[in-house]
Amino acid sequence: MRRGFWWGAEAAFCLFALSVVLGAYTTIPLRLQGVSLQGGVSSPYSTAAMAVLLAGLLLLVAVRRHEFLFVARHGGPVNLLLLLALASALWSDVPEVSLRRWLTLMAAVAFAYYLAATHPIARVLRRVAAAIGLSLLASAALALAFPEAGVMREPTLAGAWAGVYGHKSTLGGVTVIGTLCFGWLWRNDPRRRPLHALGVLLCAAMAVLSQSRTAQLTILLVVSFSLFLPLLRLPGLARIWAVYGVVFTGTGFGALLAVFFGDIMAWLGKDPSLSGRVPAWSSLLDMAAERPLGGHGYNAFFVLGNDEIQNVWRHSGWDMWEAHNAFLDITLQLGLPGLLLVSWIILELIRRSAGEWAEGALPWASFALVFALTHTATSLVESNLFRTGDIVTLLLALLLVALRLRRAAQAAAAQAAAPRPGRRLHPAYALYR
Repeated sequence: MRRGFWWGAEAAFCLFALSVVLGAYTTIPLRLQGVSLQGGVSSPYSTAAMAVLLAGLLLLVAVRRHEFLFVARHGGPVNLLLLLALASALWSDVPEVSLRRWLTLMAAVAFAYYLAATHPIARVLRRVAAAIGLSLLASAALALAFPEAGVMREPTLAGAWAGVYGHKSTLGGVTVIGTLCFGWLWRNDPRRRPLHALGVLLCAAMAVLSQSRTAQLTILLVVSFSLFLPLLRLPGLARIWAVYGVVFTGTGFGALLAVFFGDIMAWLGKDPSLSGRVPAWSSLLDMAAERPLGGHGYNAFFVLGNDEIQNVWRHSGWDMWEAHNAFLDITLQLGLPGLLLVSWIILELIRRSAGEWAEGALPWASFALVFALTHTATSLVESNLFRTGDIVTLLLALLLVALRLRRAAQAAAAQAAAPRPGRRLHPAYALYR
């Protein structure tokens, strides 16, 4: 009885925690009151939800502390990034902001490590899909029943659905993750294939209703990368030629994009400056070059009271509260060391997941690879890498540590087999052999 209660309580907490890192529900009371938060300011309900998440996580980690600590030791560059973000409070422009947002970052990473220590990755993806599916259904219900809360009313965004999220772009980003999760489950869970197909359709519909062009294009990118995956399993020389063909095609597409960039942007309803991003990036690069070794502190640049962002806004023509380029954002915050660590994490995730997928023994490697490639591409126009405690941060940490555990488990199993057979493996390795 106790075991059944514990399992149910843990599952309920995981669903709640995933909703928190997705950013769902916490802005509904404010939007119902007609309150619009300024950029760089968190909802008090979001802060309260994160506090509950931290409290529950501390309890779960205390119960499973041995497995948690064992998994955390495999975090590698993620752990180094956490330490750098914490240390940045020493030189941060706004130390209290860096510390508070570091706690949010740490909570997402710690939750990822807990999931890696206690859940098979396939089960985690099912729970992420469930949390996203519920939030999208709730978003549709809210937008239809209470449009004053579920549909944006700002002059330039009027009519775009935000649902249970604070902004239409957040809803759009969630539909991308949802498409990845439901699409992978559709392929790998035949018993529930109709349900997962409905999940994919729901994500596509909400991406359209959110009017997030970035999300719509990213979903097409997810499909493109997914179609590319079988090429990595071709034998020998055929694989090399296939990859060469993809690279050649991608290079040609990139050249065409560069030549006809203005025409393509006009067709997409965008201006060639990417809504003011390009001139703003020039200004931000100059600011990042002024503090290359440590940056301005974790999440301490785009904050109220920073006079430098006024110059950025003059270049962009609107109030930007992030660089809209993940690599530039992390450089502003943590300097070149932060940029190197984030690049390390992304490249290692791509390398390990591609290798596992090509070998064919790890089904969820396809999810990890498409996820990494997609968010590497979109990070060029959005700040979506290790922003704070969001779902992308959680999945990056989870997938990288899981792939590292996979290799470590295989090495430990080989050592246990010879020359001293019968040597016991750590229980956490059982999920990854």
